[in-house]
Amino acid sequence: MKEFETSCNFHICQNPNRRTRFDADTSDRICNSLYEMQFCLGARGGGFIDCMGLIIRYMREFGISIPNSAVLEDWEKYDEPDSYLSKLFRKLARDETPELGDILIFHHRFEPGRVGHSAVCLGGGNFIHAGVASGVNPFLPVGGVFICDFEDSLWKGRLYTGFRFRE
Repeated sequence: MKEFETSCNFHICQNPNRRTRFDADTSDRICNSLYEMQFCLGARGGGFIDCMGLIIRYMREFGISIPNSAVLEDWEKYDEPDSYLSKLFRKLARDETPELGDILIFHHRFEPGRVGHSAVCLGGGNFIHAGVASGVNPFLPVGGVFICDFEDSLWKGRLYTGFRFRE
């Protein structure tokens, strides 16, 4: 297996006072297994994955079941009374710093105010996501799984909200 590489400052930083099911060793193992996958919008198998598929797979490794039919827009319906996501996760307060295992939702790159992408926080200002390079057709099997920094110019200021698993 190809060892996970990144140009970002990749390190997992976890609050030692927080009791959680998420641990750095398991997260590293998951990241290494996801790194081999290619991005394709709507894909959830056969070596292909999209951003929501990455979240489903990551959470499943920690024993958290999100339906395979889940789509990014489900997070926009979080506050609705029958939302399955509100039973599993709580929305982060604006002043909370995302931590290892938190789900991150970003504004759409070209349509601010609209949900456009999702990722999993790795702590230390980093997150893992599945996507394509700018200008590439997302329906073609190109792109992949990347670790990026919140301060990267593509992502800075685009974080819409985050969600934490209800322990």
